[in-house]
Amino acid sequence: MKKLQYLAVTAFSILLLAGCGQKKQEGTEMVSAKDQQKVTERAAMYADVAIDVDLSMLTNRERQLISKLIEAGTLVDEIFWQQSSHDAIAVRDSLMAVDAASAKEFLKYVMINYGPYDRIFEGERFVGFGAARKPAGAGLYPEDMTKEEFEEWVSAHPEQKAALENQYTVVVRDGDQLRAVPYHQQYPQTAKIAKLPTKRRSLPII
Repeated sequence: MKKLQYLAVTAFSILLLAGCGQKKQEGTEMVSAKDQQKVTERAAMYADVAIDVDLSMLTNRERQLISKLIEAGTLVDEIFWQQSSHDAIAVRDSLMAVDAASAKEFLKYVMINYGPYDRIFEGERFVGFGAARKPAGAGLYPEDMTKEEFEEWVSAHPEQKAALENQYTVVVRDGDQLRAVPYHQQYPQTAKIAKLPTKRRSLPII
């Protein structure tokens, strides 16, 4: 049993390391009992709440509309995972691939925080390897870019200012330059959302 537990934890560590795409720093551990206890205690601060709703008074078309809105919300959720942090999805999927109790504890907290950074405790990273605190630009700017670098680039390239500062673009590195990528190019889910009939008049009459 102990051997199986050891193998499970080992697999957990390897998958997390691969998912984060970072090298292990000398003298650090991927997962410790202290880390797991901290995550378990923090996860316990949150309460599961069941939200029920009675849809019996709605027409068929209105129920269809709700179904499409849920579908749109699911797509928006996928985008938010990408925006949360650069390795949020990698960490989440790595944990999902491991059938170990320790992995499940971390996965639960990753799902709550949409990534490996704690939204309550000052953006502290609680699993995997990466910046100790959540980068200020989250997944919308290069992870290693500072505010000063961004401002200097915009000042030197005023023709890009509008695009780089647009609230509907993502800033990426293109070699040694910065480039703005519109949401509809960065997130293919936006095209699917746009095609969804999310208004009553756009739904077929049954």
